[in-house]
Amino acid sequence: MVTYESRLTLSFMSRSARISSGRKPVLAAGLAAATLSALILSPVTAASATGNGALSVFKHCPIGNKKVTLCMSATTTGGEFAISSTTLTLSTPITIIMGLYPKGDTGELEMVAPTDGTPLLSAQPIPVSIEGISGLLTATPEILSLGLVNIGNFLTGDGPALPLPLQVLLSGPASAGLGSDCTIGDAANPLAVDVTTGTTDPPPPNTPISGTIGTGTFHPSSGEISYVGTTVVDNSFSVPGAYNCGPLGILDPVLNAYEGFPSASGNNTAIMTLNDGIIPAGTLRSR
Repeated sequence: MVTYESRLTLSFMSRSARISSGRKPVLAAGLAAATLSALILSPVTAASATGNGALSVFKHCPIGNKKVTLCMSATTTGGEFAISSTTLTLSTPITIIMGLYPKGDTGELEMVAPTDGTPLLSAQPIPVSIEGISGLLTATPEILSLGLVNIGNFLTGDGPALPLPLQVLLSGPASAGLGSDCTIGDAANPLAVDVTTGTTDPPPPNTPISGTIGTGTFHPSSGEISYVGTTVVDNSFSVPGAYNCGPLGILDPVLNAYEGFPSASGNNTAIMTLNDGIIPAGTLRSR
């Protein structure tokens, strides 16, 4: 049985990294096909017929939306963000929870955010020290918009699977003078990370890196498929500059100069290792 006390290594680095690769057969995005294909085609281990995954991790899935056919969750602990010259060490959980439903016959699934006030991506502020800015600051990653998840790509590694358009909110004491809306990236210019479990094809100087789907377990009584050790990667995205930092953005150029923003595509890398799960929304509606 898979638990969701997960381990995360998430780093954005201005250098190339390599990790072991793993490829898995196609799993259809449809609800019935997802469960059946996982049993027949994917290298998942079936738990006992009375076994369940940790269903509480799906409690914020928006099952009240009748379109939602699948719920996806990932809970993480530890890791690192390194954006240009800024490194953020994670010591508290990051949680991603969403509902999913098919977008026509494209094989892609629309993201649906929780409707109970829970963010799609939840993260605690991360302490960070930035040269040129006084006082201890915190950085909080925030997701900016909803995209299309490709479960087939997630399981096969054949392309981008999970888009994460992000901004990083920088906060600090009054002495820092950042204001309440100082971010790296914004809605118009996000950190457009689109991770894959496969192999990337970045522009130079970065070179290809690979992820893996990890080890899967199928829970027959709930239909949940849970994975341990999933690694998703992207090293083709760019990092935009700072926005709205200080009165009239007066500190934007300070942050950009000290931290090396903007950072062009081919100079940044995201590596995220996590435990995750997918479950039919009908299972949750019946409990």
